Amino acid sequence: MATTGRWRQLRTRFPRSRRVLTLEILLSLLAALLLIPVPLVARYAVDDAIAVSSPGRIVGAGAVLIALLIGGELVGLLRRFLMAHEGKIAIAEIRRDMIEKLHDLPIAYHRRNPADRIYEHITAATKAVDAMVQALLTSVVPSVVLFAGMAGVLLSLHWLTFLESLLLMPVLYATYRYYHPRVQAAEDLHDVRFGAFGDSVALSLRAMELTRARGAEDLDIARNHELISRTRESAEMIRRSRGQYRTAERTVLSVFGVLVFATLGVASAQGDITVGTMLAFFVGLGLLVIPAAMTLAAVPVIREGSSALTEITDFLELEATRPYDGTIIPETVAAISVKNVSFAYGDEPLLTDVSMELKPGTVTMIAGPNGSGKSSIISLIVGLFRPLTGSLEMDGTPYDDLDMRAIRRRIGIAAQEPTIVAGTIADNIRFGVPEASDVDLWQAAHLSTVDDFIVDFPLGYDHPLGFEGRTLSGGQRQRIAIARALIRSPELVILDEPMSHLDAGTLHRVISNLSRLPTNPAVLITTHHPRAIDSVDFLYRIEGRRLVPETVVTE
Repeated sequence: MATTGRWRQLRTRFPRSRRVLTLEILLSLLAALLLIPVPLVARYAVDDAIAVSSPGRIVGAGAVLIALLIGGELVGLLRRFLMAHEGKIAIAEIRRDMIEKLHDLPIAYHRRNPADRIYEHITAATKAVDAMVQALLTSVVPSVVLFAGMAGVLLSLHWLTFLESLLLMPVLYATYRYYHPRVQAAEDLHDVRFGAFGDSVALSLRAMELTRARGAEDLDIARNHELISRTRESAEMIRRSRGQYRTAERTVLSVFGVLVFATLGVASAQGDITVGTMLAFFVGLGLLVIPAAMTLAAVPVIREGSSALTEITDFLELEATRPYDGTIIPETVAAISVKNVSFAYGDEPLLTDVSMELKPGTVTMIAGPNGSGKSSIISLIVGLFRPLTGSLEMDGTPYDDLDMRAIRRRIGIAAQEPTIVAGTIADNIRFGVPEASDVDLWQAAHLSTVDDFIVDFPLGYDHPLGFEGRTLSGGQRQRIAIARALIRSPELVILDEPMSHLDAGTLHRVISNLSRLPTNPAVLITTHHPRAIDSVDFLYRIEGRRLVPETVVTE
């Protein structure tokens, strides 16, 4: 059942699956029909043209051979082009479906599964399936057709030698079965070791300042040297195992070639076959070995692709249950009410009987130590999770009736650890809102105080940011994240632990600036330094998994 499902996943991606398969078979037959006469023309050239010393016949036979070979290659080129095109369409459809699935899956799935694992599904797995599709369409199917046709020719030329030649196939396969696991094991080990070396180099770059501050340069160099040695050893293992496999394969082919030559030589000496037939058999045998070798070479590709296709099928069949499936989009993000909400990750209770309200134009702060549930409250408010008990409402409308995806576009969130993507400062502020104008950009940068440090960069907002924004300070990254949250003029602004990178004075300026937004947003701040901010209207503290209101003291 699972096998049927995974191949159905692939077949349904071909927009013209039956026509594609029919065309593939027809083109493969045409290519085979052009190559099958080659041994027969070679026999004619030796037995008839050369035997009667007819230059015209010899030239004619040569011209026919050239035409047949070129014609076969041209048909093969057309077939490979068409089949590769159809295969790429199918793989592109799978990747599109996986990207859409990625965004349909709940946040809980993404938190349970490492990003690297999901990345492998979308990139490495689809690449393996792509290679399998290309092998099946451009190698295996035409090879089977050519093998069948050429086998018929060889059988007609000398049946006894043909049966002897058939023994070559299982011996070649046994050779492959013996050596390929060893080659694969060496390649897998090398991939692991090379990956470890790459990770080590990345660590050296990320921790360069720490390494020098600790005087640990020699240790870092020694670690990388050790990994380089291991990588070289595994590369040598690949070279040796591949060399042994190729030597064994060539030996098998050579031995069988000698046996075939001897059998045909005896038959020719006894007058059972002509010299031309002997040559034709060798030509046909050479054309027979080529598709056999191509099919053998495709076996590991197909095996890996089949396993990857199972992974992809399992991923696409995951249940994509959204926390809320409502359709109502209110005109404004009005007051949000959290009513007697309890929440847990798995079996571990995190929040119990939490109630609060966020009102437009007010600043609400939630204080609590790390891991107390502050970020979980944010996730509940923006509709990424459902509570175990209790409910959330927006201006009296239950979240179950609301289109939370549309509403999230009107909420600005600045996470505790900002995500900086490849691109410029402007690209990062506009992330998710590429249509934002320069005026929108400048206003968001001013409100978030990004313009305080933008003058330090000669290119201004076009300054390119390196990997994860490592050329920026933590405060600069935080302010870019806040600007990103404000560029849409949101109706609810959420700042998650802004004090982790911003000083109290800068944060006070940001909060004061928010009053200038035309949307008059509600502001929610989480922190474990409640007394560092005095410009709040409502203050809650998390104690014993509950949200306890505190009196706001104004000075």
